[in-house]
Amino acid sequence: MKKVFSIILLLMIIFISSNTAIAIQPPHYTNIFSQGLYLVSEENGSLKPGKYEFSLITPNVVSYVYVIDKNNIQRFSKRYNSENIENKGKNDVSLFTGGTLLEGDTVIIYGKGEMYFNRIENQN
Repeated sequence: MKKVFSIILLLMIIFISSNTAIAIQPPHYTNIFSQGLYLVSEENGSLKPGKYEFSLITPNVVSYVYVIDKNNIQRFSKRYNSENIENKGKNDVSLFTGGTLLEGDTVIIYGKGEMYFNRIENQN
């Protein structure tokens, strides 16, 4: 009787543990950001320090990008209007080299549009 009970218990443990296994997935990183605050940090930020191009990718919206340094001083601000992108050409208006984002900077995106941040150079 003990042998049968042990086998049933062992089978139950195998079936229960195989159904609750959690796959370890790498963190999801993307360069597309919607409205919000994003920290620039090598270790725990949404963006890594470096030189970036900012591009509005959502049609028919107006969005703003602000970069605030770690001393709460505004270093950069730009208004993106998707109508200008369609009228003047995508390369003329949508891309803007925002300069170097430094450790401790905060990037603020305000508006309904989504921004694409393309890192073009690492910080040395």
